[in-house]
Amino acid sequence: MVVGVALALAIIAGFNTTCRSGLVRPHERVAAVDITTFAMGLATYQRDLGAYPPDDITSAGGSAEDGANEVIHYYLGRKHVVGVHFYGPYVTFKVIRLTDEDADGFLEYRDPWGGVYVYAQRTPAPNENPPRFFDIASPGPDGVLGGTMVPGTGYVPATTPAGKAAEADNVTNW
Repeated sequence: MVVGVALALAIIAGFNTTCRSGLVRPHERVAAVDITTFAMGLATYQRDLGAYPPDDITSAGGSAEDGANEVIHYYLGRKHVVGVHFYGPYVTFKVIRLTDEDADGFLEYRDPWGGVYVYAQRTPAPNENPPRFFDIASPGPDGVLGGTMVPGTGYVPATTPAGKAAEADNVTNW
């Protein structure tokens, strides 16, 4: 009888652990698929328009505070007119994950945890193979990126222990 109860408790405990650890993985997969989709959209955008989108949306009438989190939806989620040609949209976004947190009229696309994806153009390192022309990141379940996205440079890793710990759960394209 004691063995049966112990076995039942072990099964329940194992199931509970599986369920808890299993909750993060689907979110990580969704974020990874989103980032891969953004990367493919960015590559097509670059092929069609000759350059990757800028790091900010000031050219679209946004302010300097409008940053990398609004760029992804703005440039990949709409049509672009060049002369008589139409290009895009490059990504179909789930409306339920679009928000305008800062009420500026530019939408941010939320990651599975409710944080925002960030984007920055970058110059590849001389020996980087394959070269990476942009960085895209989700801050992950803790909602903290750790490092910073610097326009033209890309992701700059954290230097503090707290920042490095925050980076551990980021989902990125690198």
